[in-house]
Amino acid sequence: MNSSIKRSPAFDDNTEIWFGKHKGTRLCDVPASYLQWLYGELEKDGYGKEPNRLESLDKKEQDKYKLYNYIFNSYDAIQMELGEKE
Repeated sequence: MNSSIKRSPAFDDNTEIWFGKHKGTRLCDVPASYLQWLYGELEKDGYGKEPNRLESLDKKEQDKYKLYNYIFNSYDAIQMELGEKE
């Protein structure tokens, strides 16, 4: 992945994940393996494509795009963390 490309809008490290087994955990503290899995799920659901008008989506959909963008922007760090644990 090209680390020079950043997508926005995106959540930051201090945003708490609002669902799943890591609900209430800051994104920077969510295990890299979970973020990698979640990235794949969001990609399958079409969040890898930029919407025409993000503001026209409801908050839940906007938040999924922001989460996808956070993981996209952090992907190199996630891969490094996963590599260190192998």
